[in-house]
Amino acid sequence: MRTLLYPLVVIAMLSCSGTSPDSNTVPSGDETRPASSDTTETTMGNRPSSSTLTDGTQSAGAMAGDDSGEKNTKPATPLKKTKKRPEDLIIRSGSALTVKEAKAILAYHNLVRRHVKAGLQYWDTKVAAYSQLWANNLGARGCLLEHRKKNLYGENLWAGTASAYPVVSAAKSWETEKKYYTGGKLSPKNWYKSGHYTQMVWRSSTALGCGKFVCKNGMMVVVCNYNPSGNWMGQK
Repeated sequence: MRTLLYPLVVIAMLSCSGTSPDSNTVPSGDETRPASSDTTETTMGNRPSSSTLTDGTQSAGAMAGDDSGEKNTKPATPLKKTKKRPEDLIIRSGSALTVKEAKAILAYHNLVRRHVKAGLQYWDTKVAAYSQLWANNLGARGCLLEHRKKNLYGENLWAGTASAYPVVSAAKSWETEKKYYTGGKLSPKNWYKSGHYTQMVWRSSTALGCGKFVCKNGMMVVVCNYNPSGNWMGQK
């Protein structure tokens, strides 16, 4: 398959919750999040169809799923407060991302979140290891973009030419959907084009972890998971 520098963007918003058949052995990790936040009550999410755009990358964002499975709706155990920036607390990624890449994508998430006063996210190596398992799965299938049928966390997916785009490009791509979101509680009408962005800034999604896989065709897939899951219908 010929690698394209500017491939067609495919954005698919899918429900995801519960446990993944490919995630039975997630290495235990540590979260660098020093303070807890309130957990938003979860409700059932809808399953819309996919849409397509063109900006030189491929992206697929996750809508929070139904109430089956064992999705995680509670923040991780808080650690002591610190004045350090969340990215400065990362000493290992827990995935194939380098520490530099993990710091960059976390810092960009928090930059976007600060614009809407959503609170900080912190890196969680356990969540990152979970992301890496799915990135490996997608990589084994040629960097296919497909969500887990059941997911413990919220999830955003992205793919682009590895030689042209760094890992942080995934977050930058998701942020471009901000123009489609006008605020307010999510509904089938207002989240369809902005699901990646709203998951990035979901207030209760305070832990982030990401993984990557570079395929033989030159494409790189990036998987980011969010704990607790965001994008719930009727909430914001």
